[in-house]
Amino acid sequence: MPDIATVVATAIATAAEKLVGLSQKLDELATNRLLREHVIPVREEILRVKDIVFDAKQAQADETAKLKQEHAESEAALEKKYVARILELEKTNAALVAENEKLVAANQPLALDDTKIAILVLLGDGHERLSCEIADHLKISEQLTCFHLHELADMQLIHYSANARRGVPNQYSINQDGRRYLNEHGLLT
Repeated sequence: MPDIATVVATAIATAAEKLVGLSQKLDELATNRLLREHVIPVREEILRVKDIVFDAKQAQADETAKLKQEHAESEAALEKKYVARILELEKTNAALVAENEKLVAANQPLALDDTKIAILVLLGDGHERLSCEIADHLKISEQLTCFHLHELADMQLIHYSANARRGVPNQYSINQDGRRYLNEHGLLT
């Protein structure tokens, strides 16, 4: 029979092994309990927060896209408005430039050649004259005289009375602007 010391030693060794196994089981159970009570809820909270962050990022991306679209539409509308305004201003500017050119031209002293001045001086006495009379007085051809008379009429310095009957020549006389020209140049007698 085995000796009691050996049986006791074997029983103690077996009990020690069982205690180690139980200790390991307890550690394992404790770890599982910690996991269940603390780690798993924390992981679930982390996943919930990740979902919230993902949803927030998606909402932010959607809002950013919406704002970009609104900005693009607003920018296009403003550009269209500004282009229309620029075209309007260019049109107004062109009209003002044309008006300014007219005013500058109106303020420019008339540059009349000697023949036109001689015609104005002759008509300055207030009498109507025929083109042939004016040509004789100036000692130039009637064609050249008619050329100068038409230019003076276009400049609105003289006027003529057009006769309705054929064959009756026009009579020319000075008007107020023609007198003003003579007066401004010291030629009015």
